Amino acid sequence: MKTSDSGPAKAWCERKRIWCFVGGVMLLALSCFIEPIMKRVHGHSAQEHAGRQYMDSLSSNDIQAWMKRSEHLMAGSKVTNTMDVYGIAGKPVPDDLKKLKIIEVDILPDRVDYKWCGGMNDTALIIEQGNNGQLKVTAKYDDEHSRVLWPNGD
Repeated sequence: MKTSDSGPAKAWCERKRIWCFVGGVMLLALSCFIEPIMKRVHGHSAQEHAGRQYMDSLSSNDIQAWMKRSEHLMAGSKVTNTMDVYGIAGKPVPDDLKKLKIIEVDILPDRVDYKWCGGMNDTALIIEQGNNGQLKVTAKYDDEHSRVLWPNGD
């Protein structure tokens, strides 16, 4: 007596092969989406680290230079009463700031943000001018951690 090749065992093997193929295609597609995300996360971490390291190394003289530069930028913004941007959405970031890995500069009439990372967790050196004209310099590491560098900074 001859056994038939079209029984339940063959159907099970066929379904198993189809599911393995579908699973393989899904795994390949998923890896294609995860790789760019992981590269972006790693790049974000490297930018965040560069910003933190630089801001933690600032001397009093460095802070004074940043304040002077920011006063000049804010003065220009006060004339036009608009926000000015260097970086992704605006003019090219100046070369000296690119060397520090700064990717964006947001300029408002009373504030300048020099950003290493943008988005959900900004890493930025922030220079703000109060109502009394005094400048405040803050190292913003992320949304939960920051440190005032001037006045009375460490």
